[in-house]
Amino acid sequence: DWVVSKLLPGKLSNVKVDCYRSLSKFLDGFQDRYTFAQLGIQCLVFRLKELVWCIDEPVAEHMEEQCLEFLQFAFLWVNCLLIHEIPFLLV
Repeated sequence: DWVVSKLLPGKLSNVKVDCYRSLSKFLDGFQDRYTFAQLGIQCLVFRLKELVWCIDEPVAEHMEEQCLEFLQFAFLWVNCLLIHEIPFLLV
């Protein structure tokens, strides 16, 4: 066990820097996926659409003919996937 008050000033400064850097990196990814317009999720959905066109063009054409947009169904899938990336115990 360690006690924050017993850390030397240099060590405490290093801990603060590491915490700040880790939180900043986490928030960058979080903001990309869970803020206005959720551009990160939209980008992943677009990549999924490209993948379907490459793997199974007839299915992609059928979806287009039916006016089924990937954002209408895949947005929720990708959002759920991202939610399950972080184990609940870490939240």
